[in-house]
Amino acid sequence: MKLTKLFITAFVILLCASCAKQDKPKVIEIDSYAYEGTLTGKPLEFDTIVGSPGRITVFGDNLLVNLYQSKNSVMMLDENFKISGLGFAAGHGPEEILSTMGSFGQLLPDQVIAVHDYNRNEIAVTNGEDFTTGLKKIKLPKIVGKISPRRILQLNDGRYVMSKSRNYGLATCDANDSIVDWPLGLTELDSANPNIDIPSQFPRPISYARGRGIVGEIYGHIPAVILHNEDGSIHSVLKFGEIPDVRTINIASERAIGSFMLGEKYIYVLLGDKDDTEMNVAIIDYDGNGVAKITIDPAASIAVNENKKYMAVTGRMTDEIIIYDLSSIPGLEL
Repeated sequence: MKLTKLFITAFVILLCASCAKQDKPKVIEIDSYAYEGTLTGKPLEFDTIVGSPGRITVFGDNLLVNLYQSKNSVMMLDENFKISGLGFAAGHGPEEILSTMGSFGQLLPDQVIAVHDYNRNEIAVTNGEDFTTGLKKIKLPKIVGKISPRRILQLNDGRYVMSKSRNYGLATCDANDSIVDWPLGLTELDSANPNIDIPSQFPRPISYARGRGIVGEIYGHIPAVILHNEDGSIHSVLKFGEIPDVRTINIASERAIGSFMLGEKYIYVLLGDKDDTEMNVAIIDYDGNGVAKITIDPAASIAVNENKKYMAVTGRMTDEIIIYDLSSIPGLEL
């Protein structure tokens, strides 16, 4: 009888320990890659200068480029990298936007091009497929405006997910304007002070693999990508080095990650700081395996077209858009 009780007690302890272990985020150290090499890119040439390119994103077989010093804030390049549209005029008018630094691209579940105008607390959406005609505006819930996110997108179920304006972490907002905070994912953030201010690190990019139902977030000064399931739970955390003491970080801190993108097949992470003479792009599968690490020239933003097997980047302190052919990378199944 005593042995039976001991067995049952031991089983319950092991079961509880197993459950507790499953609740902890899966942290994967990325320290090796199946392939490492260098790629040389090809700069795109344009007949006319329409503005300085900033961030870049893939939209179907097109590229969308955030423009500075231009009357239009977004440029579209077709599959042949020719300018096929200029839209989202900057200004105070009803068909203009005030912000050019928010999220843009496929922010909504539908296949439409949208820009998050955070100064107006709304999303501007192009009318029709030509990208150049008028806009319709989607007013966001007031509670979202109180958070003042710089990055926001809509999940497939209609909820908005956003990066907080001054603190670590993501949150969702539903149709009832209620906010739900998502777990932070990194114990280094959870333990010391989960609400520590990080004003130097906005706008804290987020990315969404819609087909996989996974949302990713990064903080430039932390060498990690935090992956969430659509319910907010942690899918996994990819670590590319030691996590620094976040309480000591200031605006002059060197960046560990410059940009990232969640593809449907792989995760692409731009490693390095703007002052580096060269940077690396880590390509990771969703099981956390290091598929490839490629060395490229310094870049500000990356976007990968997995169907066309190329990566587009905008350069640091240049007006160039550079295309890298990924088809030659061994083991990359695109």
